[in-house]
Amino acid sequence: MSLVVTVYVFEGIVMAADSRLTLEFQVAQGAVTKHHSVPSSDSTYKLFQAPNNVGVSAFGGASVGTTPVAAVVEAFFSKELGGGDKDSDAVAAMLLEHFKSQPGPPATRFHVAGYKEGAQRVLEVDVAGNAVKQLNSSGPGAAWGGEADPLTRLLQKVGSLDQHGQLVKELPLFGTAFQHFTLQDAVDFAVYAIRTTADTMRFQMRAQTVGGPIDVLVIKPSGASWLRQKELRLPGTA
Repeated sequence: MSLVVTVYVFEGIVMAADSRLTLEFQVAQGAVTKHHSVPSSDSTYKLFQAPNNVGVSAFGGASVGTTPVAAVVEAFFSKELGGGDKDSDAVAAMLLEHFKSQPGPPATRFHVAGYKEGAQRVLEVDVAGNAVKQLNSSGPGAAWGGEADPLTRLLQKVGSLDQHGQLVKELPLFGTAFQHFTLQDAVDFAVYAIRTTADTMRFQMRAQTVGGPIDVLVIKPSGASWLRQKELRLPGTA
């Protein structure tokens, strides 16, 4: 799994993603089959800049057959978006059709963000569900996908459930004022969300599915730019 975060505020859009690839497999031990989840890499690309200043982040299924999703996305950009004139809505629709045509199809989802006729557009593409939906329908906010339960517990109501399943003994919820965020605040929040999730998982008895470097892409009406993107390097170098 993964964690991708997209924060949309008045100044622009910030997209962030972790870098961990986790392998899941089953091993038969006598009459019992055990499920294993093992971190395999912390250098996986999950955040991409498409032509025409559109951002795409991937979560969920990490491969199409034996091909990493990153390679499929990059090939899609090269072969189908070469003209660079597609807006965020067109990229989302074409991305869905492209991945639906792949074997499976894979249980991969995407955030697609950019501008259309000057307006912010943040979309989620659900390949297995054959759907594209808009996420930013009511002003500034944030969306996340993947292993989001640690972050959800921090930002939504929590408490105890009574015997009828009703929330009782509710803890105070102070809310997050996304409408007052600067673009720097959006960057800080996106990095905080992924870093906090990874740090929380470290101390939990669960698969460590979020980790590694955090890539960050900023999209403004004037263009898109990387704040941080992994680069290839020789072993042992910073």
